[in-house]
Parts: sequence; C-alpha cells; structure tokens
Amino acid sequence: MWQKFNLNNPTIDETVFGVYSDYESDANGFYTVTAGVAGANEMKELNSVKINSGNYLIFKDKGELPKAIIDAWEAVWDYFKVNSLYKRCFMTDFETYSDGDEVAIYIGIE
Repeated sequence: MWQKFNLNNPTIDETVFGVYSDYESDANGFYTVTAGVAGANEMKELNSVKINSGNYLIFKDKGELPKAIIDAWEAVWDYFKVNSLYKRCFMTDFETYSDGDEVAIYIGIE
C-alpha cells in the first residue's frame, strides 16, 4: 500500500496519514488501512476516511523508515501488554509521517 501511495504522489510535502479503521473486533480481527493526506477528499477519484474525535495516546519515534514506525508500533504493543490504565477502543487509530523522519502513532482509547 505505501509503495503504491508514494509512487502515485512523489511530491507530497505535507503530513501523510496512515489510518486504521473499520475494526472487526480488535487488533487480531480484520480492519481497513488507508494512506492519504488531509483534505484529499476534495479529489473525486480518491476515497476518504474520517478520524473519530476522542482521546488518543501518542507514541512518537524519529529515524529512518521503516525502522522508526516499526519501533513505534513495538512501543504501542509493549505499553498495552503491561498497562491497564487505558483501554483501546478500536474505532480509529492513525499514524502521521512528517519532516521526512518523524512518525507518531495515535491510539484511540476509551
């Protein structure tokens, strides 16, 4: 998905989003992943996805891709393995990619 998105949009100079939505159940079930930029729904040939309002925990990393996003996801999994203070809601989660080497994962919580 990301290779196709990057090939079709070689000059993107804004924050890129990866949105996880339509969760069947939890991280073990089916879900939809959409790559895009804010405001892209103005183009008729593109799909759009709404990021739900609510509370999100943010996990950040910086460095070469894909290592930075892999490390950030490992931090997410580690956090929820041992921490019961927050519970994931599995509505929408999203990643942001900005400044070339900065990533953030926003995890929706109840």
